[in-house]
Amino acid sequence: MSDEKYPDYDPKIVQDFFDNHYVDRGMLKWQGYYLSDHTSALNKEAEEKQRHFEPKPLQSMTEISQRLATAYANIYRVSIQCYAHNSEGKLSADIIGHVKGYDDVSVYIEENGFLRLDDIRHVTVLKP
Repeated sequence: MSDEKYPDYDPKIVQDFFDNHYVDRGMLKWQGYYLSDHTSALNKEAEEKQRHFEPKPLQSMTEISQRLATAYANIYRVSIQCYAHNSEGKLSADIIGHVKGYDDVSVYIEENGFLRLDDIRHVTVLKP
């Protein structure tokens, strides 16, 4: 398929290049297409998994309930450490937010939703 624009074009040479010399970089070639906010979210997630959170003193259900009631009545934020562990078996980061309601089995934290009381191991009231 030699034509006037490319008189030295030889499809056999091109095919030889792709068959014997070209090294496909696989998924590496697509990394530039990740959005920066996606990349930073992935980095933040990986960093969060590597962090180690020390277990806080275990509190009784009575103490947990009293602290949640105090935070609710005074519109204070709370820091809650749950029993839950991340995929590496480490304690997860504390849940921080305002108590917007609670009943006998759960508490509603404005920024995080419902938590079961029996999943909570420690509550710290964050006074302004």
